[in-house]
Amino acid sequence: MDKNEIIARLAQSGVVRTMLENAGRHEQVHNLQDLEQDIFLQLLQKPDEFIQSLHEKNELQFYIAGLLRKAIFSKNSRYYYIYKKPSKYSELPNE
Repeated sequence: MDKNEIIARLAQSGVVRTMLENAGRHEQVHNLQDLEQDIFLQLLQKPDEFIQSLHEKNELQFYIAGLLRKAIFSKNSRYYYIYKKPSKYSELPNE
């Protein structure tokens, strides 16, 4: 199975969406769909052999969990700069 088939099956299974929804209950996760797409984009940018190796060793979901954790909690992540940081400024009261 090649990388695109693995990622397509992962998307159809809804595993990433479930992981995001669970994380979203405990943290203020905005734009879940955008974060999900960002995770899939990161997976698609990885080499074929890397994704296939993770899949064969049943470690792909653990890798995705790590990506989600970094995206949600790291102030250096793309998600932080696109969604979390601007939302802090948008909550300031108008004076």
